[in-house]
Amino acid sequence: MTVKQQGGIFGRNPTFNNVEVEGSLTVNGEAISDFGTMAQQDADSVNIDGGSIDGTTVGITTPAAIKATTVTTSGTLLVNRSSILTGAVIEASYAGAGTQYGIELQPAADNTYPLMFKSSSGSVAGSIYATSSNILIDVGNGGGIDFSATAGTGTSELFDDYEEGLWTPTVSSGTGTITTVGTVSGYYTKVGNAVFVHGSFTITNNGTGAGYLFVGGLPFMPLGTTQSSYGIVGAGYNTSSAQMSFIRITGNSTTGTMRKYDGSYPIGTGQTIGFSAHYYT
Repeated sequence: MTVKQQGGIFGRNPTFNNVEVEGSLTVNGEAISDFGTMAQQDADSVNIDGGSIDGTTVGITTPAAIKATTVTTSGTLLVNRSSILTGAVIEASYAGAGTQYGIELQPAADNTYPLMFKSSSGSVAGSIYATSSNILIDVGNGGGIDFSATAGTGTSELFDDYEEGLWTPTVSSGTGTITTVGTVSGYYTKVGNAVFVHGSFTITNNGTGAGYLFVGGLPFMPLGTTQSSYGIVGAGYNTSSAQMSFIRITGNSTTGTMRKYDGSYPIGTGQTIGFSAHYYT
């Protein structure tokens, strides 16, 4: 049956198997199906063009809870009412041929995850939510972003960590005692299991310091393997003497040893060294 714009429906409680409406359909009261009830809405609450709402999975309780301005002619908008948080909005739009789809997610005030990915058992495998300045991805359960779709020969194609921050190097001498260590600073970047560190320090008074330097406080424990026992070498530069030095980092120790390029003590009173190195965790 088709209801024409200039026509009408007459009779008491008419029932039809299929109804096609030309133009707009306004319902005063409730639209009830075999699957449940869609509460009374205003004109802007539910606006579906070419799509469909699955009555088994969608319930609408507030006028602005779901708004689908336009969905593709073959598209379906499926939303579980229990996942809609107070004040949240889910909006889908499609501007026409050749343009992209868009889905707008607005999290609740406490930044509760508006988009979750769950396993068949119901546990959360990962979540995506937005703050005022960032999009945050929580992979959960020690997972990550899996690049295994691109074939490779590596032992892992899982990107599971990124971090950047500050660390404070500790400095002492291999023999004797440094009287005063002045300004120390450092920053690091961790990508997966690779750690990149930079640090600098000034010796205000070297005292009886000699032999070599211990530089400690690395932000992550280096990997303890046969290969790392040989150490990873980073480069240093004495800004006062204009001489190169190096730092050796070995496995299972957050303290490296530093010497001048010829193996001698690398620093003196009033001098500053800057260095960079990388290692694996």
